[in-house]
Amino acid sequence: MERRSALRADLRRRPAEHQPRLPRPPWPRPRPRPAALEPAGLPRPVRRRHPRNLFGHKDGTANPRAGTAAFDDAVWVSGPDEPSWFTGGTYLVFRKIRMDLPKWDTSTALQQDQSIGRRRDTGAPLSGGHEFTPPDFGRTGPDGEPVIPPDSHLALVRDIPMLRRSYNYDYAFQARAEPAGEHDHHGADRPGHSHDDPLHDHAGTGHDTYDTGVLFCAYLRDPGDFIRAQQKMAAADRLNAFIQHTGSAIFAIPRAVQPGRHLAAALFPQR
Repeated sequence: MERRSALRADLRRRPAEHQPRLPRPPWPRPRPRPAALEPAGLPRPVRRRHPRNLFGHKDGTANPRAGTAAFDDAVWVSGPDEPSWFTGGTYLVFRKIRMDLPKWDTSTALQQDQSIGRRRDTGAPLSGGHEFTPPDFGRTGPDGEPVIPPDSHLALVRDIPMLRRSYNYDYAFQARAEPAGEHDHHGADRPGHSHDDPLHDHAGTGHDTYDTGVLFCAYLRDPGDFIRAQQKMAAADRLNAFIQHTGSAIFAIPRAVQPGRHLAAALFPQR
């Protein structure tokens, strides 16, 4: 099984000229989110399972549960600051995020987990427990440093209430606009290019032509909260070493259609 998995991974990393000549659609191919699993024998808070992204980590652990007050407060728009027709609706923040899989695959498991702030195998925070154990950001290790790094993804987005939905995409290898020149190994002293750094700027093979990642959707009542979180992540998130944001948009989604009425009826009344 491990040999077959290694073979599949090798095929995904091969340069385009070494790939089998198979037709590929010219649009992203979202990979379906696996159905949630609830194995018996575990307490209900632990039984909820979430799909994994292409980095192998669980996605959506901190989502509020539908039907709870926390969900309503995080997602649905209400209050005097919004127009009346938008009450009961939500904002959708969309981000297209490219993931540098070869660079991720050539980093250590410790570097990966510290970038996220969680264990890849269980989804538990690095402070201990199971996937749904509240993170303890004050816990320190033997070296006196926080076990959940302050610049980890988890630490930076912990106070932003939202409903996350992520969909993996895979463009596979992309043709170069022009032939790549021979790699210059004489610039090893320039910043970010040390060959002693396990995360050097050309770790792995073919990452510059391999386009895969995640279509990230966040539903929340105030997009300003997401913008503030994004500013913190842009300044300090360890995950930035492995990702690149290539698309972004914000949408206002009206409340669901009511019986006998049409979508956004309060905004577009029938004449």
